[in-house]
Amino acid sequence: MSVEYQEVVTISQVEGTALTAMSPPGYLEKLIFTSLEEDASWGDPLGAFLGEKQVKFKILAKSEGILCGLGMFIRTFKALEEKARFWRPSEEIRDGYHFRPGELLLLGESTIRTLSIAERTALNFLIYMSGIATRTREMVSRLRYPKLLDTRKTLPNLRRLQKYAFIIGGGSNHRWNLSELIMVKDTHKAIKHLSDIISSLRGHFPIKPIEIEVEDIEELSWVLSLKPDIIMLDNFPPDLLRKAVERIKREAPDIKVEASGGITPENISSYDIPGLDFISTSYPFYNPSRVDLSVKTLFS
Repeated sequence: MSVEYQEVVTISQVEGTALTAMSPPGYLEKLIFTSLEEDASWGDPLGAFLGEKQVKFKILAKSEGILCGLGMFIRTFKALEEKARFWRPSEEIRDGYHFRPGELLLLGESTIRTLSIAERTALNFLIYMSGIATRTREMVSRLRYPKLLDTRKTLPNLRRLQKYAFIIGGGSNHRWNLSELIMVKDTHKAIKHLSDIISSLRGHFPIKPIEIEVEDIEELSWVLSLKPDIIMLDNFPPDLLRKAVERIKREAPDIKVEASGGITPENISSYDIPGLDFISTSYPFYNPSRVDLSVKTLFS
């Protein structure tokens, strides 16, 4: 099928509006610019020599996975050449699409100079974001009861891409930043009069949820007395987690319960406990699935 007779694809068709809505004005453009500058501070000598010669190319899947980052791929090319064009073989090809080895995902056309400079950076975005989405989908698929949440353990300046990919994989965002809820962790528990401080916080920030981390079963009675919105059970083994969840739901059914710590794709099924509301994890951020995608030149 000739690429000339297909509809030129737009970023919104492959990405929707979520990533743009998550990002402040100019954020994505700045991220792409600094990434390109990092990889090609002085351009590409071979690409500069070949110059404005037009080439057509394709993105080919060499493994299975969940697609994410097509919009970033296109943006990276258009940051260098606004006239670069892209086509997709099917309307199904968009972020969230389950691709398989050998599948054609996108067709493109640009100057060879643009292709030479943009290819690696564009692929890096696409492969990393698809890896997060794929790993997230793997973990979500093994759960029936709790919702899978991400964390703030993101790489500096990449939080929006990582959290967007987590959503595309079927997960949900826990909180965007430190300001969104009041989290009482082990680092705060040495503070004197913490119970009074928590009561004061409710008065000062009445709409902000309060979440308290619990590290062992002995702490649970004290934390239940504080009536937080969420109790996080940190590093609880599954058998103890089940007992804690049952107690919380029996004594305070309105409190949400979250489990965190040491949860992986291999053991997540054992944490799929009735009554548990959330599992929070950064595993997909630091252990994305190995997704193999490549760019191949078609003809010039």
